[in-house]
Amino acid sequence: MRRLSLVVVCAILTLVSCEQKSGFILGTESVECDLTLDQLDNTTWVQLDPIHGKGDIANAQARARFYTEDGKLKLKYTVKSLGDVYGYACEKEADELVCLQKIKAWHLEAMCRAYEAYEEGSCTAAKLEETAQTDLPDELVAKAVEAGRIESAKARGGDHWQYFAARNNNVGNKVQGRFYVKVDERRCRLRVTDMFLGVYNGKTFEDSNVVGTNPFVKSDEELLFEHCDDGRFLVDLDTAERPGKPEDIPPDRPHQLGEVVHYHYVGDVAVKAERDCTYSMDVWAQWRPVAKGVAVPVDGKKIDWHTTYVWEDGEGPALVNPFDPRGVLSLVRYKQCGDGEKEKINTICNAAAVVVPGAAPPPE
Repeated sequence: MRRLSLVVVCAILTLVSCEQKSGFILGTESVECDLTLDQLDNTTWVQLDPIHGKGDIANAQARARFYTEDGKLKLKYTVKSLGDVYGYACEKEADELVCLQKIKAWHLEAMCRAYEAYEEGSCTAAKLEETAQTDLPDELVAKAVEAGRIESAKARGGDHWQYFAARNNNVGNKVQGRFYVKVDERRCRLRVTDMFLGVYNGKTFEDSNVVGTNPFVKSDEELLFEHCDDGRFLVDLDTAERPGKPEDIPPDRPHQLGEVVHYHYVGDVAVKAERDCTYSMDVWAQWRPVAKGVAVPVDGKKIDWHTTYVWEDGEGPALVNPFDPRGVLSLVRYKQCGDGEKEKINTICNAAAVVVPGAAPPPE
């Protein structure tokens, strides 16, 4: 599998050896490297992010974790999202590892809508299987075709058809993530190309995701790879008092470095204690562990999902966005009932505005 843009670039840059494996590089030293694509299992990698005035900095916002499941190499990858973690299945092709995002029902329905938005009746089971490039359960494909066609038929000819067509048939409509990996032997690191598959005017294409083509370096840190299930109802406040009503929560809540920030869960999932159950949480800040197995108090039947954190170093939040620094706090929530196993409830997250002195001013 090859991408035309990379082939063209390599052809143009033949004189500087686009695929050179070793040897002298101007301004650098040759590096002995034993890294191969066969050694990625149970390893974590983070992007080297080029930051103006600071050079390349390892940025855990874009992180990838390889692991083996059912004898197959798989990948968890964040696509530089604040809270999303996506699953991929990987296959080695020559000197490249090709990882395709795991296809779920919503991927297939998105593909179907994209085809139908261009031409009625063009979404078929064969077309979806060809697009997904993987074996899929017949029932899953059939349901996606039915759902996509029904939704398209409802919109077709109505007042919202133009909106439906524009939303589903456009070059920014991402229907599957694709992650390509090669070993950069000269610097003994990975070269990652982060792409997405789209469908436009009845044809598939690949384009670059936000990470694009960039180096990734190995990390021995423990980093969070839990998908954020809810990023709306964990609120950041400067008071320990839980807000009584949504209107009590100010829309703008900037926090100074060094001050205590209170995080309150104000949603309705797992807020009433069950009989003979205890509750706990793991706390992560900027995707790194802060505390694990923190007992959560229960008042009567009400579970008090509340924690505090002090943002002391502004480098992490500024790395998310130098114009709008964000401190990302995540809670992985658990319950344990009686003598049963500890069960994960979900993962909730919050991206609080952190005032970082000297952060880049917004562009005019």
